[in-house]
Amino acid sequence: MLDARLQAVADFITADCHADIGSDHANLPHALLTSGRVKKIIVVEKTSGPVRNSQRRLSGLNADVRLGDGFCPIKPSEVDSASLCGMGGDLIVRILREFPDRLPKRLVLQPNTNWGGVRTWAFKSAFRVIGERLIVGRMHYPVINLERATNTFNTESSDPAYERMPLEPAIEFGPRIMRSALGDPASPLHSFLQTQLERLESIPVRDDSSQRYLDLVHSALNWLTNAIE
Repeated sequence: MLDARLQAVADFITADCHADIGSDHANLPHALLTSGRVKKIIVVEKTSGPVRNSQRRLSGLNADVRLGDGFCPIKPSEVDSASLCGMGGDLIVRILREFPDRLPKRLVLQPNTNWGGVRTWAFKSAFRVIGERLIVGRMHYPVINLERATNTFNTESSDPAYERMPLEPAIEFGPRIMRSALGDPASPLHSFLQTQLERLESIPVRDDSSQRYLDLVHSALNWLTNAIE
């Protein structure tokens, strides 16, 4: 059984062939295969230990476990979708940038840090946000469902998800997460923003980075309070 974070990832995935990059204990691939959400899965692990773990976990299932870094072991057009979960946002972006011609049309990303950096990459690479959830666990975990808008790689394309809302806070906190929190003060996003507001306002002297983040929190809360959809 998947935890809430990985279940939210799984809920966004249906494919004939799916790739899970950095699968850890292969819990997500196992659930996707046994539930019938995917017909085949390719698991990519960077070191031999996790490769062996995934092979044992997925024994007898339609899974191909490969040793490699990111999308390097995957051929262009080999998979319909891919997931990268439980990593820092900077690492996710690095992996996505290395082999743009091997990225599938659909991506499900779950960054632990630098959420805005992941969405900035998507915005500038013609991947549109078609679904999002914010999961509360040990931390707050965004799950971002992306679909490529064009067949041209690394080409910026407009994303309807960002229409009629302030771009910078929407990229940081998620356009669809923000929309889903409208009119719901008990939403995970409201809770997260209030916690960040209290934490940042308690800092006597804020550096430029902290001040910028506080400004984004204020902007998001202001939109959630005053927006009319």
